[in-house]
Amino acid sequence: MRSRAVLAWPIHAMGKVVVSMTELEWARLKVEGPYPLRRGAWYRVTEFFPDEVVVDVNRKPVTLPRSLLDVRGELPRRWTIVPRPTKAVRLPKSWGERYGVCPSCKSRALLRGLPQTMRCPRCRSVFPVGWDEQYLHSNLTGRDAPPRSGRSRRG
Repeated sequence: MRSRAVLAWPIHAMGKVVVSMTELEWARLKVEGPYPLRRGAWYRVTEFFPDEVVVDVNRKPVTLPRSLLDVRGELPRRWTIVPRPTKAVRLPKSWGERYGVCPSCKSRALLRGLPQTMRCPRCRSVFPVGWDEQYLHSNLTGRDAPPRSGRSRRG
C-alpha cells in the first residue's frame, strides 16, 4: 500500500465546499457519453465539489459528475485499451474493434496483436499496455448528463 500526504482544505465558494489540492489528481471517463473528453485519456483535476469534478480539457475547465469519472492521485503510465465507439467517424475501420490511448499525450494508436508494451507514434514514449483493465463497461444514464456550459462553477 502506497502512502502519500495529500494536503487539502475546504474552501467555501458560492456556498459550496470545494477541495483544493496541493498534489495533482487525474481523472478519465468511465462511461460512454457525449462529453468533451477523449475516451481513455487522463485529464488533470483542477477542482473537487461534493458531487462534481472540474478537469482541464485543452486549457478549459469542464465540470462533470464525479460518478462518471475514475479519479486517481497519480497519472497512470499504461496504455488504455478502448473499445471502438459504435458511431466512430474519425477512427479508421482498419483498426478493428479496439485501439490504444497513450497515457502521456492522449494520442490514439492501432493495436497490432497483443503487445505487452507499445511506443506512441506521436510522442515516441514507450509504456506497458493495460490489457487487464476493464474500460468502459458502464452505460450513460440521463441523470448523469453534463452541465450545458462545461465551465467551472467558480464563474
